Amino acid sequence: MMRSLSSAVGGLRAHQTKMDVIGNNIANVNTYGFKSSRVTFSDVYYQTLSGGSRPTTALGGTNPTQIGYGAAVATIDVLNSPSGMASTDRALDVYINGDGMITTQDANGNLFYSRLGVLGFDAEGNLVDSSGNFVMGFPMDANGNPIINPDGSLDPENLSRIQVKPEMLDQMTGISIGPTGEIIGTMPGDNTMNASKSVPPWLTGVTLSEDSNLSGKINVTMDIISKTSGALNNAPWITSVTPAKNSRIDGLYNFDYDHTTKKITASGPNGEVYTGDYKRGELVDLKDATGKVMFTVQTEQYIVPSATGALGSIAYNAVLELNMTAQDAGGNKVTAGPIEYDGYSTTVVFNDDVSITIDPSKVGLESVPKMSYDITNSYNTWLKTMVADDNAVYTEGDIYLRATKEYMAKIVLGAGYEASKFLDEDQLAKAVEAAVNAWPGTNDYEGIKVTWEEQVPAGSNNYILKITSKDGLQTTSSSVFSSAAPLSAANRITIGGTDIQKNGVTFAGGNNTSGETIGSCKVYDHIYMYDKGFVQLGNPVVFKEGQSLYKMGDGGMNTLVDADALKAYFGAIATPSLSTNPPSTAPSPSALYVNVGSFNIEQQEDWMFNNSIGMATPGEGEKVTIGVIALANVPNLAGMLEAGDSYFTVGPNSGDATYSRPGINGAGSLKAGYLEMSNVDISKEFTDMITTQRGFQANTRIITVSDEMLQELVNLKR
Repeated sequence: MMRSLSSAVGGLRAHQTKMDVIGNNIANVNTYGFKSSRVTFSDVYYQTLSGGSRPTTALGGTNPTQIGYGAAVATIDVLNSPSGMASTDRALDVYINGDGMITTQDANGNLFYSRLGVLGFDAEGNLVDSSGNFVMGFPMDANGNPIINPDGSLDPENLSRIQVKPEMLDQMTGISIGPTGEIIGTMPGDNTMNASKSVPPWLTGVTLSEDSNLSGKINVTMDIISKTSGALNNAPWITSVTPAKNSRIDGLYNFDYDHTTKKITASGPNGEVYTGDYKRGELVDLKDATGKVMFTVQTEQYIVPSATGALGSIAYNAVLELNMTAQDAGGNKVTAGPIEYDGYSTTVVFNDDVSITIDPSKVGLESVPKMSYDITNSYNTWLKTMVADDNAVYTEGDIYLRATKEYMAKIVLGAGYEASKFLDEDQLAKAVEAAVNAWPGTNDYEGIKVTWEEQVPAGSNNYILKITSKDGLQTTSSSVFSSAAPLSAANRITIGGTDIQKNGVTFAGGNNTSGETIGSCKVYDHIYMYDKGFVQLGNPVVFKEGQSLYKMGDGGMNTLVDADALKAYFGAIATPSLSTNPPSTAPSPSALYVNVGSFNIEQQEDWMFNNSIGMATPGEGEKVTIGVIALANVPNLAGMLEAGDSYFTVGPNSGDATYSRPGINGAGSLKAGYLEMSNVDISKEFTDMITTQRGFQANTRIITVSDEMLQELVNLKR
């Protein structure tokens, strides 16, 4: 009874081993270069009960009587049958079309063999496989030719690592592997710009460096973006505001929250309104009337907004953003940017490989009149450029700027609000000018004040005007006026011979306090703009230290200045002018009035907002052989030992490897861009799995039945 149990156990072990091999095969059904295995069984030891006998003249012969002791694993064979190839479109992947194996060497000098051809170059220029082991090949002579035996073979002692100088490898624009194992590198040629129909007019050229390894298309795009240039004020419930790309947001925007509707509203400088539903502590999209997202607002989690009112403002500056995409010699995507284009540079460098040249006059932020100018005199040391808004009304012709110091009288309101009703501001400025001119040596213009004083006795409602300097110098009105009646020709308000009242306006002096300041005078650094006929365009702007961009004129002219140079220019003007009106004809250039240039206005189309593409291709240079791969042939492939990672090593019964060039001496040729698939036959493996399972089950039944028979034997004594 014990013999059947031993046989069944042997059968279980053999079938379990076969199932292990089947499992390994199926697990590697998609492993590139994998070779499946098979299991064969054999019967084992036999017990002879009788040896048999020869036949005699008196008695016939008898057969031997033997009982076997089960099955065992006879062999586990690697099936080295060839398999199909899978396309990878990678230049350094190779498929061996026929016999042979790629030879690699690890860090300890041990040789391994594989059908898996995933190759590449490391940082030192060594050709390595996917595990980092060195790929072996033919040695190269000084002229870059392989040292090879006449029959195409390679002596084992001459087997060499394939290596290229890293600096040479970096210059190559492409690498390919030929069918007979040659590795060809393409050196860079003359880089050229190949223009296409999509090249925008602002892109005048694309330049590649001489040692660039980029190949294929180089795309250059220009997008418009809106970028925050100011901080939120008085809006702690908003943590950040981000404009949508290509939203063309530009200007000062006020943000309001309506407690009733639960909406956030952004109001722009030109009347535009964007709204969104408030969500506490979340991102809120603010959209225009068409539903387009213009802003994304991040609200504060722990601060509740007020019910109404302008809670903050934020300034945006529209800028152009340049991006570049390319492809390196290995087919990998290379990107550079974004780069914020300043609108003036003619060259933009992306990296050491690519730079582009730009015509700034053909690049803009809006579809608006663009302006070019020529400096006509030496007084312009501070103007950079001018760009008109889209609502500008200028026509082609000269434009002049005046940069000057001047002081101006200004009406201010206080308790004596009635001052604005009877004083003529322009006439008051002339009266201040006349008074200052009468005070030689007075330079503190900001200290000049205009006041009125009630005359004694108190309550008489009779007043006089006084212009007073910081030094105490005074000029008073030559007439005393009363609030009792409208001002008349007989009761004029005159200072230094200049009438400063508005005709027919009653002065209710009883509402005012004696000695209150109603006007002041302050020095301003002003910039005026005039057309060709010297008609002032819009209001003057006040120079602010450190500010470089000013909007001027009707419709808005964006004037970019050199802030430091303009500050020095104003500092050189010693005497301010009290004139409030521009000259009727062009004056001679002076420190007071400067003709900065003649501007030519041209309309610019709206093409620059498209993602226009410029293409450049490096030229193809000399092709050089940088190595030759050697294939190994082993007499008995079935005798090789599997080492994992798709590697094999020679074994005691495999024979020694010989080396030859691919396609020669029976070695297969190489096909680049492909890998060898696994040779696992999934249908066969599933069939073997079923028969193995049934054999395993049958052996378990032998054990079960033998156990029952032993149990019956034990029960005999009962």
